[in-house]
Amino acid sequence: MDKAMSGLLEDHELILNALRCFSNILDKYGTDLKASEEDLLIYLEKLTGFIENVHQVKEEKILFPAMSSKGIPDRGGPVGAMMAEHIQGRGYLQELLEEIDGMGDRQSIEQIGRKYNKLLTEHIRKENLSVFSLAENAFTHEEMENLQVGFKELGQQGDELEKRAGLLELIDKKEIG
Repeated sequence: MDKAMSGLLEDHELILNALRCFSNILDKYGTDLKASEEDLLIYLEKLTGFIENVHQVKEEKILFPAMSSKGIPDRGGPVGAMMAEHIQGRGYLQELLEEIDGMGDRQSIEQIGRKYNKLLTEHIRKENLSVFSLAENAFTHEEMENLQVGFKELGQQGDELEKRAGLLELIDKKEIG
């Protein structure tokens, strides 16, 4: 597997660990009245900061356009489906933040959080099993190296190391089930 795809898979592993942790946080939030919205917001900020500003930007600005340029359909195809799920995830996130900000009830907040978690977990499974394989088959080794260069440049612009470290720190502080 080329570095470009293995880097995205590493991102996915980190995100899946963070999502398991987020599920545990939702469990606690749903049952412990002492659990605060502030803790939930801090975790969401770190989680979505990495997902939105590090991982998905690599896919949306570099990988997906490159796949489309190789003839992999974006509309009605795998690229379009993945983009639609990115948008759906942002919708769940926005709904979740609005509920927390508006002091929504704990059950509603927990349900939206679980929808977000489930969507991202399933989305990652689809990318790992099919989308990344399509990409590997579509690109030459040189093209894959160019993707990796693009990912690295984006990471330097978006403070990837800082966002990754922040998320790892939160995962280490929370119990993973």
